[in-house]
Amino acid sequence: DSDGARLSALVGLAETGDIPADESAWVNENHPEMLAELRARAALATGDPGAAVRALPQPPSARDAIVLSLAHAGSGDLTRAAEILLDAAGRLDAPHLLAMRAFMLADAVDVDVDAFGRLSASSAAAIDRAKSAVGDALAAAPTSADVPNLLRLRAQLTHQAGDWRACMTACRAALDVAPDAGATSAW
Repeated sequence: DSDGARLSALVGLAETGDIPADESAWVNENHPEMLAELRARAALATGDPGAAVRALPQPPSARDAIVLSLAHAGSGDLTRAAEILLDAAGRLDAPHLLAMRAFMLADAVDVDVDAFGRLSASSAAAIDRAKSAVGDALAAAPTSADVPNLLRLRAQLTHQAGDWRACMTACRAALDVAPDAGATSAW
């Protein structure tokens, strides 16, 4: 349909930071629910995560929650970014947002060890938060397509934590779910 194609083109334009005024007026008239998302995407593209956050104060859809979460992450507020995904996953019945949250928290892990090879308290806490998020995502959607990647992520996090037994258990679980995954660069 022509509206769908036009909206797709506008999303692409917004991701470059540009929304022409006449197109913005058309969206406001025909698809007002999309205007905030487009403005938030444009703000992110131009490096203004604060404007993106202001454009989408309460995300009405999973897609808007992702945009808002990325805006908070871009402004350095990873805690709020993760909270948005957790809230939206429950409110919108979108368990895939929990997987995104787990990967976001895992990406933020910075392994810092002392002179004796022990994890710093902040590294251990970040790993624990990410492992908990992986558990939440697996519990919410145990048969989703994200399961093999989440199990590999759990293995990675337990390895970073220095928990070798849990790491081996997580590796075996990941291989049991997706035996061919071991042949890819993901491992």
